[in-house]
Amino acid sequence: MGKTYGKSGPLAVDVTIDRMAQDGFELSEFLRAHLHQQKIILLGLSWGSVLGVHMVKMRPELFYAYVGTGQMVSEAAAEPLNYASVLQKARDTAAMRKLSPNSKRSGRLRIARKPISACIGNGLAPMK
Repeated sequence: MGKTYGKSGPLAVDVTIDRMAQDGFELSEFLRAHLHQQKIILLGLSWGSVLGVHMVKMRPELFYAYVGTGQMVSEAAAEPLNYASVLQKARDTAAMRKLSPNSKRSGRLRIARKPISACIGNGLAPMK
């Protein structure tokens, strides 16, 4: 999924973790042949850490090592935390529009004329 997820539209019903692992195995086989190596090192970041563990468990003979970074531990526990974080950022952005010294009235909404980042001093509080 990665960087192309949003560009590709909705996922097809056949896109499963097993299908993604199969794609990963095909890529791993290609890399082993291209690099003339018996095994490769697999790196999994965030959701890729879930896929990486799945792949290594299914086909350990392909990999010298697995490196997990930003390891996803519990999707069920992470989801409400991620939602709360995104919601707070959305609220902060709306608040920054209202606090911007260079805002103009547009109906009941105040719209900042300069980027939100320009209205924030150290990234933590509005500039005075």
